[in-house]
Amino acid sequence: MDSTEGRGRTSALAYWQVTKPRLWVMLAYTAGIGFLASTKIHPGTVSDGILAVVAAALGTAGANAITCYLDRDVDSIMERTMHRPIPTGRIAPPSKALEFGAALAAFSLLILVLAGKYVAALFGLLGLVDNILVYSVWLKRRSPLNIIFGGFSGGAPVVVGWTVNADLSLTPILMAALVVLWIPSHIWSLALKWRDDYSRAGIPMLTAIVDLRRAVLCVASTSILMVFFSCALVLIGPFGWPYLVVASATGAVLLALTAWMTVKLRGRAPFVLFKYTSPYLAILLAAMVI
Repeated sequence: MDSTEGRGRTSALAYWQVTKPRLWVMLAYTAGIGFLASTKIHPGTVSDGILAVVAAALGTAGANAITCYLDRDVDSIMERTMHRPIPTGRIAPPSKALEFGAALAAFSLLILVLAGKYVAALFGLLGLVDNILVYSVWLKRRSPLNIIFGGFSGGAPVVVGWTVNADLSLTPILMAALVVLWIPSHIWSLALKWRDDYSRAGIPMLTAIVDLRRAVLCVASTSILMVFFSCALVLIGPFGWPYLVVASATGAVLLALTAWMTVKLRGRAPFVLFKYTSPYLAILLAAMVI
């Protein structure tokens, strides 16, 4: 029997928390950005925009609930995650989280299929497979490259938002690539702060298993690559000078925080960088639409 079987009573708040709201809100936002960008190519309707955001929200929330179930053993060990609903017994038995997540994920695909958005449904499915099977089941506990190969799921909602309204093209692929490149800086900077946590749980997150200097250089290299790619998009995508100005300004801040982190190996720098990466991506994607 699971150690959390039978403890406590499941509440609506616990179900809300097991979906990791801050994460699915961010990814639903990227789907909305994908849809808005597509309206520059093909006129869209409000209903299609709502469909894109709702489908992405349901799919990512469902995937998060499923992965919380899959990670319930390591979550109970890590200080950062031990207060989540499953380790604390606020969702008991834990299989309820699995059932809840599966229902949300299935419904996200169903509403896209029923609306005739088959390409969007396909990318939604690919995102779920990548996040749940490739990342959580296969790579998370086995390879330090887990975030690299599991990053596709982060870019999928952008493509879902675009293909709800318009045909697949290079533009949404470039936007999704930006999100995929953003993920290592975001996750690895967090892992720098919680190095001991990941080591204790046996999770081979790259920045937790190499020495601190190499870990910092890994994060720095991904930050530099991210800024370079974000600015280079004006050469290969339909993004104009307003986007370049925003990408350059926000990228400069990212590089400054990265430089701070490389000088101050310990302390607040990695966590400050982690906190900045979310608004950084949000602003970049909004600038793409503008």
